[in-house]
Amino acid sequence: MEEWVGGLWHKYITRKANPEFDHARVSFDEVNKSVGMIFRALGGHAVKRIEAATGREYLSRRSFLQKISGDTQLVSLAWQDEESLRLPESLALFNDKSLNYDLYIWLAVLASQHTGCFSHWATDNQLLVVDVLKKFPALRNRYTRLAQAFVASRPDVNTLPNAEKEMEQAIVNAILTPGSVTEFPMVNFAP
Repeated sequence: MEEWVGGLWHKYITRKANPEFDHARVSFDEVNKSVGMIFRALGGHAVKRIEAATGREYLSRRSFLQKISGDTQLVSLAWQDEESLRLPESLALFNDKSLNYDLYIWLAVLASQHTGCFSHWATDNQLLVVDVLKKFPALRNRYTRLAQAFVASRPDVNTLPNAEKEMEQAIVNAILTPGSVTEFPMVNFAP
């Protein structure tokens, strides 16, 4: 009986602690052909494999429920090397399936235009976004829609510890107005 109740509790608390929107989830398998076409059409390497990235632990601020659930926070980050472009296994960041789909497309667009190494993740990403929007102005509406939805999903700046408020505000400004932020304060958690 004790194990059965424990199992129910674990399922309940894990489901409550999950910040994703499972009903709006888009899997890599659903978009891999579209993403591949866009990546290559916009200049990405024709011989690169496009694959799903596996999750890895990521030191970020966790909610009280996430701490109680004991679930390790695995995050599938988009990245590429000489052989492949890796995109998350699935995306459920937004409550709208079309936004999760658009995020896959946006990641492929960015990857197709990225040619070198980043010296700073935030400043270099802003410059990449500015460059992409100059080259492909038709993507501006998609970017704006994603940026606004992403900023709305971020934590309220006023609820964060003082050390993290400045970083969060810098991130919000950089997303809404790419190229506008040149310095990002250091914090103990990944933003």
